[in-house]
Amino acid sequence: PGFEVSFVNSSGAPINSVTVPAGGQRSFFVRTVGDGRQIAADPACGLQPPPAAPGLPTEPQVPCSEFQFYVTATDSAGDTLRMPFFYRAVRADPNAIPPLAAQLQNISTRLNVQTGDNVGIAGIIITGTEPKRVALRGIGPSLAADNQPLNGRMEDPVLELFDPNGAFITSNNNWKDSQRQQIEESGFAPNDDRESVILRTLAPGNYTAVLSGKDNTTGLGLVEAYDRDATGAGRFANISTRGRVETGDNVLIGGFIAGRQDGPTNVVVRALGPSLASRGVPGPLQDPTVQLVNQNGDVINENDDFATSQQRSEVESRGLAPEDQREAALFQTVQPGNYTAVVRGKVDTTGVGLVEVYNVQ
Repeated sequence: PGFEVSFVNSSGAPINSVTVPAGGQRSFFVRTVGDGRQIAADPACGLQPPPAAPGLPTEPQVPCSEFQFYVTATDSAGDTLRMPFFYRAVRADPNAIPPLAAQLQNISTRLNVQTGDNVGIAGIIITGTEPKRVALRGIGPSLAADNQPLNGRMEDPVLELFDPNGAFITSNNNWKDSQRQQIEESGFAPNDDRESVILRTLAPGNYTAVLSGKDNTTGLGLVEAYDRDATGAGRFANISTRGRVETGDNVLIGGFIAGRQDGPTNVVVRALGPSLASRGVPGPLQDPTVQLVNQNGDVINENDDFATSQQRSEVESRGLAPEDQREAALFQTVQPGNYTAVVRGKVDTTGVGLVEVYNVQ
């Protein structure tokens, strides 16, 4: 308990095996991540044992946790060689680990995906000093409500990924067409073969995932971005989705997960519309509202016009005040868990909107 072990290639992508040519060599990496607080559950962890008898060496500190794993080499004749690896975690001070703030792990936004400027556009900002493994998914055919297929769902979603300069990185239509083995091993395989998945290791920066329908088809879709790293210097600092905001079931619904750690974190949630016109977006939502809902379905915060927000100073102090006072923004301290940001048009107005979640201090 408390450890995650994976085998990856030089790009950080998970692998199960490498093929070594005769007389040649291949490299791979064993990636071990430890949850310090779970590892330290043993109260004796890291303590010095009783003094050794005279003339005997001093015993090392008590390990917090230890385990052994193996890599097996198999030759063409089927003979095997099993190579053991031993891992031990020791902490010098049992009381040295403070509570860690929750981090954004995921955004999954449901929207009515149209064509042209009204496709689904998800943005991810990765901060820190290290690359981060992410999983992106475009879901449509398997969308359901109360165990029944969702009316008007997309039949064949296509997902594209673009770098901070807007350059195309990769795309996927049907997830089994590429990275199938890695996707199945990662646990992100969708329920329908027509749905899309991209696994990628991304350097810190701003990225865009675009969800559209194959052959310009339309319908309700879900665009998702997952943080696949349990720890590390990189993190999701901002996750957002732009799409068409309509009424009823076709509003913009952005879900996010704050988790993996044991402390609360602060978020700013924004719903933008009018200011999108200055970015060249046609048909922006003129008066967006936003509600923040917890995993129990309770509305824990909401805002219509930022100009009237009681949390205006909290948002402004972090440089996140919307450009237009009709846009909505709220500040909230959240515990680890699942949350939903629902963006609607005031008085059932419609248009293109943007839902954003920022992880702030």
